[in-house]
Amino acid sequence: DYETVVHQMDEVDEISRIYNQYRLPSMSGLSRVQPYIKRSQIGGTLNVQELNAIKTLIQVQNQFKTFYNQLVEDEE
Repeated sequence: DYETVVHQMDEVDEISRIYNQYRLPSMSGLSRVQPYIKRSQIGGTLNVQELNAIKTLIQVQNQFKTFYNQLVEDEE
């Protein structure tokens, strides 16, 4: 119905404004690290590429935490 479409368009406008104002952290270059974590938990050794994949995931996670904390602070 018309009201649903208007509501969804408002949501798109809001996320667009947020993205343009704060610049969401990039998620490009992320890879699945679950197999690496499992291997390390059972005593396996990880190579440099696998460790870097985990490091990148942690960095992006921290960037998103900072991003959302900043959003919450600005909303208050």
